[in-house]
Amino acid sequence: MNKTTSAAFPSMTVLGATGSVGLQALDVAREQGIPVTAISANRSVAETEALVREFSPAACAMADEAAAADLRTRLADTPGRV
Repeated sequence: MNKTTSAAFPSMTVLGATGSVGLQALDVAREQGIPVTAISANRSVAETEALVREFSPAACAMADEAAAADLRTRLADTPGRV
């Protein structure tokens, strides 16, 4: 499979990253070497943490405020914003 040139897809933001479509989009990013600059999820903290650690997006948003607080604590050692 050919890698996509960075000019065609400079980066990607994935909304609903822990859902089925979001995970498929991240599979494409992984396969094509497309950087992920931001992700969002509802409340799946552990799964979102794993994705942030893998893709290193600059920003991550959680719909659930308690989940966002938990994720912020878990990712305190990373440069990205929650």
